[in-house]
Amino acid sequence: MMKKVLFLVLLFSSIVFANERIVVNIIKNVSIPNVQETIDNAKILQKDVNGDNFTNFLKSWKKVEAFYIAGDLDEDYSDTPRYMDVFNNLKEDLNSQMQRVIESKDEPKTALFKNSFKTINALEYVIFNDNEITKREKELSIVILNSMISHLEEIKTVYETYLLKPTKDEKWENALVINTLIASSYRLKEWRIGNASGNSSKFKNDVKNERAEYFLSQNSFNA
Repeated sequence: MMKKVLFLVLLFSSIVFANERIVVNIIKNVSIPNVQETIDNAKILQKDVNGDNFTNFLKSWKKVEAFYIAGDLDEDYSDTPRYMDVFNNLKEDLNSQMQRVIESKDEPKTALFKNSFKTINALEYVIFNDNEITKREKELSIVILNSMISHLEEIKTVYETYLLKPTKDEKWENALVINTLIASSYRLKEWRIGNASGNSSKFKNDVKNERAEYFLSQNSFNA
């Protein structure tokens, strides 16, 4: 069924954008606008750190992550998503570590010395660990967002560079679209839905809401 859906997506795209390669069109009309929206929402969140602005930033970031191909276009950026989002890719207890960061007397830039401390997952804990967002937590949020904005700007540059001079052939690009959609669908089924609901192979019949991607902020559905 998935293969049929992917085939129809490619067929439709080929008909609608007959004069333009599919990946080029996606980058121009989807990827770059999504990255820019995420950058804009990150800056809004920096100016006013609150739950609603976090949700808007999160929703725009998940659009970027869902169809992330910058690492395939330029292998130097293959690990960039893991510098921004460590869901299901981290063995350590990030929440307890972020609590120590909050309680630390170190300057925010010093306290946030690990890559995992500058991810959206860390940001969620800083903002939603209790019902109050303190001055310290706002300062930490701004530094975390500075790091994420920097990565987003790099992603945008990769896409813009590829538009100027595509370096892959159309067959490779079409395969990239299919493989990216398959991988994204797997992460949705196994990680974002399956892990919490007990339907994944890893946590079969073991339901635990705390495994949801954004349990603290109650944004798992939005993701």
